[in-house]
Amino acid sequence: MPFKDQWSTVIIILLLLFSIFILFKTKHNISKNAFILLTIPFFLLLPRILGIFIGDVNIAIRELIRALPLLLVPFILISCSKLDTKIIPEKYFYYGLLLGVFGLMIICELHIIKTMIIRDQPIEYLARWRYLNFNFTKPIDVHPAYLGLFALWLIVHTLFSNFMQRKYKLAIVLTLCVLLIQLVARNALILTVLLLGVYVVKDEKKILKILYFASIMVIFCVVIFHPSEYLRNKFLYLFNTENSLIKDNRFSRLEASYEVFKVAPFFGVGPGDDNVLRRTEYLKMDEQVAYIKNYNSHNQFAEYI
Repeated sequence: MPFKDQWSTVIIILLLLFSIFILFKTKHNISKNAFILLTIPFFLLLPRILGIFIGDVNIAIRELIRALPLLLVPFILISCSKLDTKIIPEKYFYYGLLLGVFGLMIICELHIIKTMIIRDQPIEYLARWRYLNFNFTKPIDVHPAYLGLFALWLIVHTLFSNFMQRKYKLAIVLTLCVLLIQLVARNALILTVLLLGVYVVKDEKKILKILYFASIMVIFCVVIFHPSEYLRNKFLYLFNTENSLIKDNRFSRLEASYEVFKVAPFFGVGPGDDNVLRRTEYLKMDEQVAYIKNYNSHNQFAEYI
């Protein structure tokens, strides 16, 4: 389950300890090449370690602690590689993540239903902004886009693997699609529509093709004719060129981050200082909303450089 940072660290440490136990219990020799996997988290952690010396120490240490679980993941993969060849770790990861995401969805839905009953609100309020996106995930404090990525991964493996029986696939995918709509996970929704298109084209059943195109038309009409202009613009943000409070300026944020990167291209400006310098660039670019709300670059690659 996508827990908060502290719980994610605890869970990964427990997985590591269990994996080491399995490793020693099976008494298999590990190929030295397997430890090459450790170079990946090392290079990801390197800028965090350097940040202690060139940035705000407190922020750098906090960021380093958050990133330390990256070191543990390869150990789990190495130990899994020595398990019985009939066991597919990815299959169990799929089941675990599916239960976790459905669990989170139930928590959020129950919170919404409880709120609507207390406030005596009509059912149509489910499709309003007050219960979508960050407002939907507020009870679990998870970023909607990240949860959308988990849902998308599950959709891919539900459709194109044999992890789930065929009779359950449609129900699972439709439930995850409802979740993506409530999350307003736009990119994940677009990819899901394309993936479903590939799936129904390959399938022989005509009823699936009819349902697919009918669903696209229904979703399109709902978005176009939805009474909330704000929500409509959130889905159609690519076509919005006027309202600066609604339109997406992530490329501007990347440009600001690049300007900060040029200040210290080899060792970086350091955690904490990067935000200060980025806000200065926002002012130069007249990105008032990004400056006031102190937005980050919204790109993990840009954050690392």
